[in-house]
Amino acid sequence: MWTSLESFMLSRALDTHADLSKVKDTEWIHVLLSYLATYIDNQGMEILMHEVDKVAYLTELMNGLKTAVSELETG
Repeated sequence: MWTSLESFMLSRALDTHADLSKVKDTEWIHVLLSYLATYIDNQGMEILMHEVDKVAYLTELMNGLKTAVSELETG
């Protein structure tokens, strides 16, 4: 149960970050990696996700991660 709550709260933190139009920085990357760890550890079974399309949501997050890391490396 706690993993479900943790994953949901991390997901909401990612959404809040986006809603506030904050830059995807190191903090965002750490939150995303924590979220993905909860997802992987439980194979997505107990994850509470507010998004209907999990594949699209995770793809969007991975694309954001790729962009954020690239910008940090060049910046």
